[in-house]
Amino acid sequence: MIAGPIGSFIVVFNLSTEKQGLFYLFNSILALRILFDLGVGTSVVQITSHLRAKNQDSGEKINLDFVAMVNRWMLNTSLIYCVLAGLGGYLFISSKINDLSGVTGAWVVFVIVSTLQFASQGKWSILEGLDKIQESNSLRIKNSLIQYIVQWSLLFLGLELYSFCLAAVVAYLSQEYYFHTKYAWLNQYKYKNNRELIVDYKNDLVGLLKKASQTYLAGYFVFQIQQPICYHFLGPESLAKLGFTQTIANMMLGIPVVWISMNFPNFSYLIANNRIEEARKEFVTKWRQSLLMTGLAFVFTILSLEVLRKFEKFGERILDVDQVIILVTSLTLHAISMGIIYWPRSFKVEPFTRIAYIQMFLTPIAFYTLVKYAGLVGAVWANMLTWIVGFVGISLITRNYWKMQQAHA
Repeated sequence: MIAGPIGSFIVVFNLSTEKQGLFYLFNSILALRILFDLGVGTSVVQITSHLRAKNQDSGEKINLDFVAMVNRWMLNTSLIYCVLAGLGGYLFISSKINDLSGVTGAWVVFVIVSTLQFASQGKWSILEGLDKIQESNSLRIKNSLIQYIVQWSLLFLGLELYSFCLAAVVAYLSQEYYFHTKYAWLNQYKYKNNRELIVDYKNDLVGLLKKASQTYLAGYFVFQIQQPICYHFLGPESLAKLGFTQTIANMMLGIPVVWISMNFPNFSYLIANNRIEEARKEFVTKWRQSLLMTGLAFVFTILSLEVLRKFEKFGERILDVDQVIILVTSLTLHAISMGIIYWPRSFKVEPFTRIAYIQMFLTPIAFYTLVKYAGLVGAVWANMLTWIVGFVGISLITRNYWKMQQAHA
């Protein structure tokens, strides 16, 4: 909460609107990771939580063959992502920018560090599935602080776009050093020749991914496709406005989602042990806390943006007041929706495929049409439209699982 706004302010003072727009564009293209991840991170958390419940009598936390299977899966997928996203992103960027000096090199480093982070995602998911939430969060905080401090220093030194990717490299190296010293077993890549068990693990993972992948595939078109569309029709300056406003809002509204997602492995663990009522009570408590945080975040976001608007340097990169209210309201619906999805997922299922497909087709069509004819106003209304649909659909699905919890268990 503290570092995010500071970083955004430093970006405004040290990057031109064109470079700021490019930064948001880079991130949206690199979010193609979603198309290659396809929900494997969440699926690994689910499987790990259930394995922890299954193995508790033997005292074994997790089988190393499972760790090796996850690491090999992530490594192979990340290499494919590196080639396709890197090349595809370069072709898109080069078609939009005449002068690529200082841009191509930064893009290459962005792609490389994103690939490294992607390859290590399985380790994070295994830790969270084992309920190592405190350790995981402590490491994330430490890495974030390292990344922010390096990033800010490099921005002040004038490294512009390179500041973000080089800071991410430093944070990644710090993370891997911690994994190597504290959880050396997470670096398992070789199998112990228990082939039948490995096949079972893969089948379990693939079974979840068949549905989860469809949801996460849709996620790219809901969350990330808007930036390239806005860049295409409106240019970097308008994308800088939309991106900066979203960044400030997501800093606050992302906290409630993180809060309830960090409790997800425990919900799943309790349900795996058939302690349904206990899981239900804990979910209600955490969701109510999350809902309160969401309301406070909404108010704080609106007030923060209005205070920033009074300063000329920030005011020129914030959406108009009516646009801000529409955008923040849609992001609030998104935050609430992301909180309630963890109840059905705790049963090791992925029931949101249908609503994901609806949003996947609705979002790019709405953005393309509304941005083309209404500009930035169209962008915020497109966001609102897709999250009204998403909120209603996700709420109805979660309600069904809430009513039928015993049968699903």
